[in-house]
Amino acid sequence: MDDRTFVLWRGQQRINFNEDDLTAERISAVFRVERSGLYLQDDFSRVARFPNSMGNFETTMWRDRTSLEVKGTDLATADTAHALPSPQDFGITASSSSTGVHDPQSNRIQSANRNPLSLQTSSAARPSRPSGEIRRKVFLAEFDPETMTPIPTATAYLKLKPEQCAVEDVAKITKEYLNVEEDLILMDTNGFEITDNPGTRGSEFWGKGAMKVYACKEVEYERVKQKRAKTASRQVKGKRGHPVDRPSLAEYINANLILDKLDEIEEFIQRNTKCCKRLHDLDNALVATFKCTICLNVMPPNGIEFAGCCDRLVACVECADEWHQSSSSCPHCRNEDGRSKRKRLRGFESLVNLIQN
Repeated sequence: MDDRTFVLWRGQQRINFNEDDLTAERISAVFRVERSGLYLQDDFSRVARFPNSMGNFETTMWRDRTSLEVKGTDLATADTAHALPSPQDFGITASSSSTGVHDPQSNRIQSANRNPLSLQTSSAARPSRPSGEIRRKVFLAEFDPETMTPIPTATAYLKLKPEQCAVEDVAKITKEYLNVEEDLILMDTNGFEITDNPGTRGSEFWGKGAMKVYACKEVEYERVKQKRAKTASRQVKGKRGHPVDRPSLAEYINANLILDKLDEIEEFIQRNTKCCKRLHDLDNALVATFKCTICLNVMPPNGIEFAGCCDRLVACVECADEWHQSSSSCPHCRNEDGRSKRKRLRGFESLVNLIQN
């Protein structure tokens, strides 16, 4: 079985790691992070995991293709991370007496020298979000086999421009973010497809913070869609004027299990039908091969006539003897030397008995 892979990311950098390569030393070298404080955080559960004493990460709690954020201190800033800033870094100065006499008030920061704008440190000077940009989380999901509801397995953190706020564009960006080869279908919390229409286009729809968006592989969604259609078609409808009692969760789950078994039986019947048809065609071919040209019945197992002139089984021995009493030609191809080139074959008893039965 192939090794599992995990999607590690930090900032704009995203790299796929095999399970064997998930070590602190390798991750530190690739993402330029201090090894001492390195840890990984699951995008979905937000649970942090540190390497063991050997420098390896335990992966038993992660699924294949889990998205993990690399946390830690950058190597470029590791040396200066613990340096304390000076007052001048904040644009603050302290006044002193020109007479050289110590004044207790001189150690106080003068309000006139304070600059509110200069109190912003370099770490707070982050680039502003582009105008109109939408932040959207999309959960890659699999379907629960019993309830047919989506179960998240990974998370995509998207930055959408106003012109990208459409179903097709969001699905494409999610596919690229999660590095998935198959096409994706976007769904709501109940696992139903979000279709492209005027209501699902624009920042107003995709900017709803309380709305959860899921994505699944197109093949998987079509399978669940067909399963739902079969479930709906087999539901018992109540009489007109009488309400239909909704089934309980246990009854709903049992019904789905029964439908799965019915699908298996249907597939089994289809395979057997194809097999029976092939056997029927084989039986017809054997009957045609051992069919007597004269009496049109299956040749007896102890008397099969072979014609050397046309190289085929032609008739029963009794029918051939009666034929050649009045004619020397072959009963099949009418060759004049048919009587001299006739042969009697043996050894087909079991096969002929099987055909006759």
